[in-house]
Amino acid sequence: MKRRSKGYDMFTEHYLVPAALSLLNINVVHLIQAYVNGNDNDSAYLAALTIAFIALSSALLFKNQLYLWSAMAYYGLIVFVYLL
Repeated sequence: MKRRSKGYDMFTEHYLVPAALSLLNINVVHLIQAYVNGNDNDSAYLAALTIAFIALSSALLFKNQLYLWSAMAYYGLIVFVYLL
């Protein structure tokens, strides 16, 4: 029986990383659309979307479970507030 390396977390690799990649793809399209169609009054919203892009990208780079959950929750909060 093979032992898994200490740095490999099955839940993170099989569930959180694909979910974060999907959200990052949605975020990129959302970010491009917001910058193309946005006006000067939405600068806080554009900054929040850009921070969400940076957070999701760096969370995927580090693959830290807490950081992935936090970045996905942050983007979900931005989308939820925007839809209100």
